[in-house]
Amino acid sequence: ENNVENASYATEYADKLIDNGDIDEAISVLENALSYNKSNSMLYMKIGKAYSENSDFRDAVDVLESLFELDRNNYRIAMLISENNMEMDEFEDAYEWAQKALKISKSNAESLSHMGNLYYRAMQTCRGDNFSRSDKIIASIAYNYFLKAEKKGNSKHFKQKNWLESTDGVLFTYQDWFMVGED
Repeated sequence: ENNVENASYATEYADKLIDNGDIDEAISVLENALSYNKSNSMLYMKIGKAYSENSDFRDAVDVLESLFELDRNNYRIAMLISENNMEMDEFEDAYEWAQKALKISKSNAESLSHMGNLYYRAMQTCRGDNFSRSDKIIASIAYNYFLKAEKKGNSKHFKQKNWLESTDGVLFTYQDWFMVGED
């Protein structure tokens, strides 16, 4: 408690606070340490994750964007920013960051799976009781990203992929093409 400007000590102490459920105090300790260590990526990451765990998604995005400025080649940071934007239903921003993750990672399995989950979450959040053509198109895009990720060895979102496969009328089919009208 006496040496909170030391980054290693601060993160260790913050972990104990988080384990005890005192996330707000952990964030305070980490932010204090960050004020002495402005370029410490580990502190930014810990603060971003603590904000996210505390459902302070806007603050998490702000901190993680600062971290991304320090490490622009880290696709996982871009994915974390995207995930926090998804939590706030800010799908346009989430998409932009997911696209950055795809580009940086050269479309690796993890970023493909993340993009599939983004489309899946957007579809689930925005759809009505009945699946519209637009919902089906978005579901099909999500499904295709899940398939690409799975081919590269990532099945993190297999439950979502299986739901898309097993739920009738969700995926855009050959028959749907013939029903596409001007509306």
